Amino acid sequence: MTRCLRKSIEKIQANWDMWLTLCVTICVFFACFGFEFLDFNNIDLVMIGGDFTNCYLGSVFYRIDAWRWPPLTMQNLGYPFGMSAYGSDISPLMSFIFKVLHTVFGASPEWQFVGLWTLICYILQAYVSVLIFRHTSKNKFLVVCGALFFVSTPIVLNRVLVHINLQPHFLLLFPMLLWLNNKLGKKEWCYMGILYSLAFLTCPYFLPMQTGFFALLWYQKLFVEKQLRFSHFIAALLILVGIGLFWMYMLGLFTLEHKLDSGGWAIYGLNLAAFLSPSWLAPAPKPSTTLMIYDMSVYLGLGVFVLMFLVLPSLKNLLKKETWHRYWPVFLLALGLFFFALSPRIRYNNHILFEYQPNVYLAWLGNTFRYSSRFFWPIWYLIVFFVIKAFYTQWGKRAVLLMGPILIVQLLDIYPLLSFKTDILNRYHSYDIKTWTEDRWQQLAQKYTSFFCFVDKGHEYLWRQALKYRHPVSYGLLNRPNPRLVEQMHTIRAQILSGYLDPPYKNYLFVLDASIMDRMMSYANINPSVKKLLAHVEPLDVYHILEYKPGMEVKPDFFDRPRHIAAQNEDGPLDLIQVSPYRLYQTTSTGLIMYATIISFDNDTLVVEWDYGTAGVKTYKKHADGVYHFEKQEALCIIN
Repeated sequence: MTRCLRKSIEKIQANWDMWLTLCVTICVFFACFGFEFLDFNNIDLVMIGGDFTNCYLGSVFYRIDAWRWPPLTMQNLGYPFGMSAYGSDISPLMSFIFKVLHTVFGASPEWQFVGLWTLICYILQAYVSVLIFRHTSKNKFLVVCGALFFVSTPIVLNRVLVHINLQPHFLLLFPMLLWLNNKLGKKEWCYMGILYSLAFLTCPYFLPMQTGFFALLWYQKLFVEKQLRFSHFIAALLILVGIGLFWMYMLGLFTLEHKLDSGGWAIYGLNLAAFLSPSWLAPAPKPSTTLMIYDMSVYLGLGVFVLMFLVLPSLKNLLKKETWHRYWPVFLLALGLFFFALSPRIRYNNHILFEYQPNVYLAWLGNTFRYSSRFFWPIWYLIVFFVIKAFYTQWGKRAVLLMGPILIVQLLDIYPLLSFKTDILNRYHSYDIKTWTEDRWQQLAQKYTSFFCFVDKGHEYLWRQALKYRHPVSYGLLNRPNPRLVEQMHTIRAQILSGYLDPPYKNYLFVLDASIMDRMMSYANINPSVKKLLAHVEPLDVYHILEYKPGMEVKPDFFDRPRHIAAQNEDGPLDLIQVSPYRLYQTTSTGLIMYATIISFDNDTLVVEWDYGTAGVKTYKKHADGVYHFEKQEALCIIN
């Protein structure tokens, strides 16, 4: 026993940098978030709204759903078409584990796992950070300081209590460690397969970033050291591709018709102001209708800026031939990630500095990973790693004296963000459904088999009510839902705004949002069918309920014989299809169907109000060619 104790002490002494980093990480975690964060039954904790709550509620829908094939799919959300656990942003890995605990071991399906997952992410972040910074110095104190720079990174802390799927940055750091270790045997290939699998089961955004670090290692072994046979490389690469296809199938991405390309790359790119603007201290300017400020969460930190200043004399080493020869692949990787993160619209605050038109393949890739600002994350870690490495090399023994105070400067700089996260937990609240009109909800739950939710803000109330009665929900705030579900939602919305409901939808309880209600109130003055339908809308707690009633199915004129209206805007011809006296739609070049309400239509003028986007009210004047041409001046239409 004495010998075992002695060996344990020796191991601790040999790895005290690891143990100290883990101890600091865990202690700070509990000091900030408390032990109740890990309480599985602390449901109120996760009901703070936004994507955080959306992830939890979606996970509960998945857990109470029957087992299906593929196993990471469900029908309780996205009903009746079903959807992938990936498409609903519910953390497939943890949701699957807790579904097994529920179905096999009888655990409550409402257990929350976000606290446990956050702790796991930070522990693994600390662990791999120590292994990485052992490549910078043999001094264990300096290793601890460098690792804590990674553990305290604002880009992870910004995601806590917001996006649990974006917290596991250890999925970026382990590939970085494999590259630094410069080994590629069977064990390393297995690690790559595991890391790919975890990325598929948390957030696919990590996949191309992981591949970037793997590619650095592959290049080194294939072309520089020539230790890897090309045939072996292709075989191993095919296995990794097979792993990816396997998880795509298990997630239902082949069977449920999920569309990966969802657009928005030029909107959600990196803002150059983010480098100097801590998002918790300097809020971004209000976005205009044409320009949005994303993403302000890649701030390096004051401590990193201090280190950069102190290593300025060593920048000349970057120009040396041997330095360039060694590091040019990682430099090109960082440069590629940087320009992809910027998107085709390069911005500083609310100003566009430069724009370009990407080719079709780059546009598809960008629109698939549309929040491209996240691709700066690997660059953040590379910058901090090399700056600290250069600092240790340049300052030698003096680095031991300076590194501690610089780390404190970094931690003090991000403390307001940490305090903000702590305050959220201290003032969390639940969406209390006990005070609702329970008798009415119970009556509706017995009458209808599912909820059709048009609400994507404040939908948490309705989702909890649906979960209480184990009813499926068709829509809400969903991440990349089944395209057929989106088409169904647009169709039903268009019908309601025409004053019409189709009988096949009579088993749905329709829950309307404020946008639909405002439009119905306006259109009731010009469309008697909408006025009639509006009489069936019932305010209930924080929503408006629309029940199907016999007589709503009367079809308006033109419904079975749509009329084509030749029109033209500044971009070219339009084919406007009139499906009722008060509704029309057009199909865009990308396949998107856009609906509009006809405010007035005669032989001279067509005035419509589009349902989505910033189009608003538009006026089209009929010209001599018989085509209605868009007038650049928006019509000022007031519906009395």
